[in-house]
Amino acid sequence: MTSCWRRCCGWSPWRTRTPADGDATALRERVQASVRAKQLKKKNPLLYLAGAELARDLAGELGTHGFDVVTRTTYRMLALSGLPHQAREAFAANRIEAVLHYSQRSARAFLDAIRADGVEITALALPQCCISPSVASSLREAGATQVLVASSPDENALFAALERALR
Repeated sequence: MTSCWRRCCGWSPWRTRTPADGDATALRERVQASVRAKQLKKKNPLLYLAGAELARDLAGELGTHGFDVVTRTTYRMLALSGLPHQAREAFAANRIEAVLHYSQRSARAFLDAIRADGVEITALALPQCCISPSVASSLREAGATQVLVASSPDENALFAALERALR
């Protein structure tokens, strides 16, 4: 989940966390709404924890509105050229019950891997649980027929979609 922290006075410089419950657009709107509601001051720097591959320049967008944003990479996704041996065999033997998808990029990497390993038909026949509608669209376009979307873009909602899929 995308989060931003605002700098506060006191012994801990980063003690207030504000989740945006969505993507970069939702986070930008949340920050701007917090300024309008006088919960946040533009003079205080913001810490933006993000992945190495950014879909958009949130820090730059907020910067044009007078914010000082410090971006720190907290994770990196590396695509494999194929599935691990155990996963490939599990798909081939119908031992996998569902697949969880956290991002468009990882969903595309999954699609490339199952195609390369020859288990695309089996893998796409399984429930595909997606964290957002945009992630789901990649899987639907690839031919997945059981695509479930989390009710909100967070892990708890994704796990709830998984529970629905396994019923």
